Amino acid sequence: MGTAIDEYKPFARKNMPIVFNGLSFSPLKVEQIALYQAAKPSFELMQSSLPPKLATLSWCECLEALDIQGREMGKETVFLTIVLVTIAVVTGLPKMQENGEEVYPIKEVRGKDGKLLSFLFGSLDNPTLISMNDMDEIRKIIAAQNLYEIPDESWNPDLVRARRHLAANAQKNIKYDIDALVHSVALNAHVNPSEIWDWTIRDFVLTQEAIDRTLNYQIFTTAEYSGLVKFKNGNPFPSWKFDKDVDMPTEFKTIGQLDAEANGLLGVTEKEI
Repeated sequence: MGTAIDEYKPFARKNMPIVFNGLSFSPLKVEQIALYQAAKPSFELMQSSLPPKLATLSWCECLEALDIQGREMGKETVFLTIVLVTIAVVTGLPKMQENGEEVYPIKEVRGKDGKLLSFLFGSLDNPTLISMNDMDEIRKIIAAQNLYEIPDESWNPDLVRARRHLAANAQKNIKYDIDALVHSVALNAHVNPSEIWDWTIRDFVLTQEAIDRTLNYQIFTTAEYSGLVKFKNGNPFPSWKFDKDVDMPTEFKTIGQLDAEANGLLGVTEKEI
């Protein structure tokens, strides 16, 4: 993530609310993990991987365009709606009665040409106006608090898609179950599973990563010390505290960097394992 998100890290590390434009944003909790996962594709959207007519739109306009495109294809997509619901939840926006249903009081503001301009959050007698630029900043706030990764739009989009496809295939035989995940983390963190539901998503994800790093360190170090296994590029998990420092993965390099490497302009001294 870029430096724009770094400014919010001191607050995110302490799970402190972040106030922006009169709204107070709190981190999501594990009990809200279904919402966290549903909103992940929207917050981590890489617009440069989309057709030019979508890539040049603002983030929210792009999400809306994807929803419209989905409906035209007979799919019920909610890229924009799930973002608005997430904002409502993390700001504690109360629901209101509308036509016999409880809904979040969020209204769209559009220009004469139908172009999405902004949103009104809250009751109509005292709403908070959120512009498209504000939504971009809110995206950074929520990403910092919940460890969403906003991609650098200069990354190589084709290779990013390929990597995500491979990652999805690698997970296809795993039966995902949130209760199993919570109990696994609780077992390794030596806490009661019931406590974890009140953890923030950020603490939960970082604890998972710490557990994975520790177990991998133990497994690979034991194998290395046994003398029966040798790793061509060294132990891939040399520390239980930190990840190994490797060269930037190819898909996270800019197209300019890739071109420079191809022409021998950049020296790459270490390759990813």
